[in-house]
Amino acid sequence: MQPLWLAENSGSTDYLFSIWGSGPTDVYVADANYNPPQSGGILHSTGDGTWVRQTNGITGPVQAVWGSGSNDIYASSAAMLHSTGDGIWTQQPTGVVQTTYAIWGTGPDNVYIVGGYDNVGTILHSPGDGSWTVQATVNANLNMIWGSGSTDIYVVGVGEIGSTFTGDISRSQGNGTWSSQTLNPNPGTSNVWGSSSSDVYITGPSGSVLHSAGDGTWTSESTGQPNTNGIYAIWGSGPDDIYIGGDGGTILHMTGGGTWTKESTPGADIVIQAMWGSGPDDVYAVGNGTILHRRTN
Repeated sequence: MQPLWLAENSGSTDYLFSIWGSGPTDVYVADANYNPPQSGGILHSTGDGTWVRQTNGITGPVQAVWGSGSNDIYASSAAMLHSTGDGIWTQQPTGVVQTTYAIWGTGPDNVYIVGGYDNVGTILHSPGDGSWTVQATVNANLNMIWGSGSTDIYVVGVGEIGSTFTGDISRSQGNGTWSSQTLNPNPGTSNVWGSSSSDVYITGPSGSVLHSAGDGTWTSESTGQPNTNGIYAIWGSGPDDIYIGGDGGTILHMTGGGTWTKESTPGADIVIQAMWGSGPDDVYAVGNGTILHRRTN
């Protein structure tokens, strides 16, 4: 069957920045909408195309969502939020006033959040007990974190030098120390994802896709799309099944060999901000008020 991207009714009008699920019947989307009456919240679906807004304990726009499992879920709003999967969210103070843009971890006892404001980015860590400790600060607004495991973690963001914006990459072995990696040329960075420690991708707001074998060297891959189309989202089920998305409703699919193929989406006015899937036959893309779902069964 030919795979199709179909729109699902999110009930939101804008700013869907993050998506995560524990499986095909348990999927969450972060709604960062600032416009009343639906100013923020978390959308949940059991995979049937219906999305229910959760607002219990949530006081504002939600930027990110991630979990280690169906009963251990985090979201970032005016404060860090935690839920056991019952639709009720409780606040966890971080001691940091910066906006948090991304959450990632290897399990319930090893969770990271990153964010930033005014060219100062912060990386925080929690052992899963509700406490958060600052691990590092960098001269960039950090917007994404991903790792292949507890000893191989990347964060990316955007730094500002005068009127010039550049991408920022830092890597850690999970010991609390972060080292910067150099991009030359530097097209900017918006997201990071990999299938393993030796297969890592970074996307950029200028439409760039960079690849690394994990050795600190990054090479550019051509997507065949105009560089004016920013790429903000990336997800894959493995090294030969990777999706990227961005401006103009653009979604590209790579099945190996570095060749990207454009897939049809419902509208050109969509900006794809995040992607996630439970597997190769069940993939989501979210953006400005839109949830797209790709199924092949």
